[in-house]
Amino acid sequence: RRGYVEQCVFSVSRIIDEIENEPEYGDWFVLCRTNAEIEDMMTVLKRCNIPCDSFKKSELDKGELNAKMKENTVKVLTIHSAKGLENKNVIVTGGGNVAMDVARVLLRCNNNVTICYRRDMENAPSSKHEINLAKEEGVKFKECISPVSLIMDNELLKGIKFEKMDLVDDQIGR
Repeated sequence: RRGYVEQCVFSVSRIIDEIENEPEYGDWFVLCRTNAEIEDMMTVLKRCNIPCDSFKKSELDKGELNAKMKENTVKVLTIHSAKGLENKNVIVTGGGNVAMDVARVLLRCNNNVTICYRRDMENAPSSKHEINLAKEEGVKFKECISPVSLIMDNELLKGIKFEKMDLVDDQIGR
């Protein structure tokens, strides 16, 4: 047996409560690795009636970017497109050097930052030095979880199904 996956339900209500308890939706970023993750997150937020927006800052001029940043919406962006932007509460997905770099920069701007990764940080592609620096600076980490699907009830989001990931040795060392 090489390992197993345990499914567990992670209540989105806590995440939604966190966002809704913040008086300004515009104080939130959700950073994703891929455009598919952005689409999934936008769907969740819209179903919860949380105003959200996504954009590529490289496609906006300075005035348009400033206007977008002033909007009272949760910004859902890729890690790369968010570099150089600031917000109060940020979730970064991934375990690479870019994720560590973005998390540390955002933390230094007085943001609450959490990195979510499907493996443990020991097996992350980021250098150990970058991970240690992020931990020392106060970045929070959620390890060994991977989203699988949304749990819906009459078009309302009730939760997200996550798989608890167990690490196994394989031929490529992951």
